[in-house]
Order: sequence, then structure tokens, then C-alpha cells
Amino acid sequence: MQESNVKTMTFATIVTIVCAVILGATATALKPQQELNAKVFKLKNIVQVFGLTAENDKEVEAYFSEEGGKDGKFVVRVIKDIDGNEVEMNELELKSLDLYKQEKAPAATRRYPYFLMFESAADKAADKPAGIVLPTQDFGLWSVCYGYLSLDTDAETIKGIVYYDQKETPGLGAEIEQEYWKDSFVGKKIVDANGALLAPKASKDAAIAKDSPNHYISVSGATFTMDGIDKGLVNTLKFYEKVIEHYRGGNK
Repeated sequence: MQESNVKTMTFATIVTIVCAVILGATATALKPQQELNAKVFKLKNIVQVFGLTAENDKEVEAYFSEEGGKDGKFVVRVIKDIDGNEVEMNELELKSLDLYKQEKAPAATRRYPYFLMFESAADKAADKPAGIVLPTQDFGLWSVCYGYLSLDTDAETIKGIVYYDQKETPGLGAEIEQEYWKDSFVGKKIVDANGALLAPKASKDAAIAKDSPNHYISVSGATFTMDGIDKGLVNTLKFYEKVIEHYRGGNK
């Protein structure tokens, strides 16, 4: 009986080890593809929030290439330092960027990645973007919500917003992925009549959300998520204030 138990335990141990090795090898083999899928997923959201169209991954990636997308438009990622100089960063470094940590970091170490959309190669050469996308990072109720805020040519008007990674409550905070909510941002202003930053704010009143220059629809029952988004967007606009100022009213 004892010998039988030993054989059983030995067999179980061997099976466990073999399974662990197989799972580990599979995870390692799949990691590059998973990272590529995650990268393309982000690119899809950037293309979407710019208002561009793409039928497949190849068309998505074409917008970011030297040749441009199917309609002759280009999307370019720009990374600048505090003085406005362009800097190079690899994918790992970009992945580790955290807007909240950067705000508290020494000015010399801050990096400002954003995206520009150009209608043509000529506009790209002249640095005359038709839109700007800023990454935004907001604390919701259960998670950090990662997204992109799109500004129109004047860098004063919101063109769109998308959150591509969030773990908020389905039917409540997770409604930030719904079109009706995202549409309530379109056309809102991020600067007032005096040129000062005008922070987007959630409103439970549909009439105010519709007519106000800076209010968007608040999701009922998702107060913590809405508060987090309000604060996150304020932080984003302040963090990218120099970028916004540079492109306001069309590139000067």
C-alpha cells in the first residue's frame, strides 16, 4: 500500500512538472504575439479617436508608416522633453511611462508622448496637423482607466475620446466605452474665451451636458468613475499645456 502511494505521488509530481514546463514554454512563445496584439490594439484606438477608418490591422499600421494610410493620411507619434525638444524612447520605456508619476518627477526627466494626424504628406512636412491625440490616465472606482483624448485642428475643441483599458463596473463605470457617452465629448472646448484651460466636467443634467461648452454626460451611479475622469482629464490638459498652446488655432 505504501509503495502504491509513493508511485502515485511520484507520477503526480512528474505530471505537474511536465505541465508546468509546457505552460511556461507556451507562455514564453506566445508573449511576443501578445505584446504585438496589445500594441496594435492601442493603435486601433488611436486611429478610431482620430476619426479615421481601417478595415484590418494592416490598414491600421499603414497610418503610422512612412507611406501613410489608404486615404493618404498620416499618424505620427511625437515625444518631447520639457523644453520642446524631440527625444527617442523605445517601446519598453514608453510602456513604463506614468502620467501621475511624471508630474512629480524632475522637469528634466519628463517625457511628453502624443500623436499628430496629417491630412497629406505636404501637411506632415509643414507640421500642420489636422488633429492631436493626448494619452490620458484616470483613476476610476476599481481601476486606472487608460485612454486617448483627441483634439481638432484648432487644439481647442474635443474631437473624440476613447478608453481602451479599464476595469470599472459593467453597466455603471464601464459605460465609458459606450458611444453615447463618448459622443457627449465631441465639440466641447478645453479653453475658455480668455484662453485659459477649461476642464471637462461630468453633468447629471442632460440639458447642461448638451449646451455647456465643457460638460459631458455623467453616468448615473458611477460617481467615483466620473470624478476620476474629471481629475484625470484636468491633469492631462495641464501636463500637455505647452503642446496645446503650440498648436492652438492651427500651427503658428
